[in-house]
Amino acid sequence: YYRQGLSIQPNDFQANFELGNLLSRAGDTNGARAAYETAYSTNPLDKRVILALIGLDQDEEQYGKAEQKLRIILNREPNDVKALKLL
Repeated sequence: YYRQGLSIQPNDFQANFELGNLLSRAGDTNGARAAYETAYSTNPLDKRVILALIGLDQDEEQYGKAEQKLRIILNREPNDVKALKLL
């Protein structure tokens, strides 16, 4: 369903984000990362997609990348509880 919609509007934030969630739950981390990165490129201010990418980075033991993304959130929202817990 999401892929069909993305064939028409490949940069649709919500469709890419939801596809990333679906692929992540299915264990397709490469596909999930690609979808999340596209979503991020269309809306870099959306905290949900940054948190999703952080989760993938942590799963892949890319802790430096995860910390960089956490800093993005904390630079905007220094008291973000979820980001602070992940730090």
